[in-house]
Amino acid sequence: MIRTRWTVCASLVLTCLLLAMSLAAWADGPLLIEVNEHQLEFGRSLSFHLTASSTAKIDSAILIYRTTDNKGMTIERLDFEPAFRLELSYEVDLSHRPLKPFVEIEYWWTVEDAAGNKLTTDPRRFYYQDKRFEQGRSLAGRQVVVHWYDGDAAFGSLALNTAEQAVDRIRESVFPTLTLSEPLHLYIYAGQDDLLPALPAAGGEGVIGQAYPELRLAVMSIPPGPESSSAMRRLIPHELTHLLLYELMNSAYEHLPPWLSEGLAVASEQVADPDEALVLEQALWNDQLLPLDLLCQSFPYGNEQSHLAYAQSASLVGFIQENYGYSAIDALLAAYGDGLSCQGGVRRALGISLSRLESEWRESLGTRPPGEAFLKQAAPWLLLVFLSLPLFVLLAQPLLAYRQGQQSRFP
Repeated sequence: MIRTRWTVCASLVLTCLLLAMSLAAWADGPLLIEVNEHQLEFGRSLSFHLTASSTAKIDSAILIYRTTDNKGMTIERLDFEPAFRLELSYEVDLSHRPLKPFVEIEYWWTVEDAAGNKLTTDPRRFYYQDKRFEQGRSLAGRQVVVHWYDGDAAFGSLALNTAEQAVDRIRESVFPTLTLSEPLHLYIYAGQDDLLPALPAAGGEGVIGQAYPELRLAVMSIPPGPESSSAMRRLIPHELTHLLLYELMNSAYEHLPPWLSEGLAVASEQVADPDEALVLEQALWNDQLLPLDLLCQSFPYGNEQSHLAYAQSASLVGFIQENYGYSAIDALLAAYGDGLSCQGGVRRALGISLSRLESEWRESLGTRPPGEAFLKQAAPWLLLVFLSLPLFVLLAQPLLAYRQGQQSRFP
């Protein structure tokens, strides 16, 4: 009995010591942190909450947060009336300041009172997680992990098989020396509306897939149904190409001109977009092809211009492979990996200028018959003239009759 009492007492003492140590971790001198937490609503808001107290009035509170992909740090100094005890909140509107989906976020506070006491909290981390996937399913393969929340097990298996085969095929044809140290992650949304909060703020409308290479993940919209197989064979290889390019080049991936990265991605699709050839043909017919130096920058937004940019990029990459060989793609990747400009990479890898490459590619598309452009532009006017001829003849008949009568009176 005595031993049991001593054991209970020792346990109570130890518990009190641990509790005291825990409380001490929240305080530095007179400053005390009572509450330090966050709340997240995916795609809408992220809020941070802090409750602090001190023996002197707290007159400064700074919130620092950043994403662990090292894309910058945000420092927010909160405005408030100094007080001995404060309850502070700071909210981020994610509809205007979006975060990359599933990125890890780190934050901490620095609090100071009027007596000069200062306390910086230990950094806390959490993931910007879409809760739909927390309740969904995941399936892991050798190189890819697929996540989905709408669709049965067969849907997920089809997505994983498509992804694994795509990685093998792309590595064999484009990146034969590449090895993956960690699996890539694909998050499949059930529709575009669901996908929208996981996209960048600009250009989200109409986008059905987006890669975040530095996070080793991609998001895409593939609704379960009879068309899901063809959608998977088009979207999954496309986005995986971007992820594999980053695995190959790391931070140098940012130097790749969009026409090359997107051209390779489109070329890897197992099911081609049926509209691409038509879009390219119409642009050629109307003399509306986008200049190649424009495709060295970010692609234009808007369905028509964006669609044409993808179609041109795929056509250009195919032209380079056919006329300069697959080794030319390796040379281009190496040149841009060394930090060369869009023009400089082409000159080093292919030995020609960017404008010369554009001319050769345009010539490969074929030229229109002489006068075809004029006829197309003049067609509406020619039609108007043709339709006006009967009216012109009808109006001219009285004048002709009058002139004939005048001639008969004065021979």
